[in-house]
Amino acid sequence: RRGGTRVYVGGLSSYTRERDLERVFDRYGRVERVDLKRGFAFVEFSDDRDADDAVYDMHGRDLDGRRITVEHAKGGRGARGPAKGSGFRIKVEGLDMRTSWQDLKDFGRKVGDIMYTDVWVDGSKKFGIMEYGRKEDYEEALK
Repeated sequence: RRGGTRVYVGGLSSYTRERDLERVFDRYGRVERVDLKRGFAFVEFSDDRDADDAVYDMHGRDLDGRRITVEHAKGGRGARGPAKGSGFRIKVEGLDMRTSWQDLKDFGRKVGDIMYTDVWVDGSKKFGIMEYGRKEDYEEALK
């Protein structure tokens, strides 16, 4: 089973730009879209085999001085991850440096169904993102 055409890229430097990601990932096949956020991105390929190749080859590599995570996107649209704007996101600041994305997901599940989580370090601070599929869960988490 293939992982889909959408790839998650985590641990990005604040210096990394969309064009940098397009240039790096274009060698694996046609890149349809890059959705760059702070510290992470989603890269959409036109063919799932190209996405598989990128995950296999790029995971753990250095990009702009940072060791990046590259994996198939998880979440609400099957293996392709959540549709853009489909979830309700919360940015979490001041996380303990030992906090993993799984820890954050477990914490977020206390109030509702989590679609996606990620954590990253920027300088000396650790941040996270929790994305809920339902507005009610999102609002409960904000309390």
